[in-house]
Amino acid sequence: MEAHKKAYRRFNSRTRAKKMTQNEFMAWSEEAAKKRDECLAGELLFDEFKAWLEKGRIRKSRASPLTQIIPRRTILTTDNEYVIIKWQGGI
Repeated sequence: MEAHKKAYRRFNSRTRAKKMTQNEFMAWSEEAAKKRDECLAGELLFDEFKAWLEKGRIRKSRASPLTQIIPRRTILTTDNEYVIIKWQGGI
């Protein structure tokens, strides 16, 4: 199954990046193989199997890089210059 292969590669890369131990990966791998076999035998729906695989994903924040660099009290003028405005209180 392509979904299993993709998840296997993703989790295996976590061990190389030291975000997961080899023992944790092996435990996940055995569980994933059992669930894959259940899915192929018709005991588990493919959508349930895929949802289980997706549950372990780590999603990165997709915030704009500018929001991480520019302070909240900064505005961009029409001249493309950043100006820090004085905070007057409130929200």
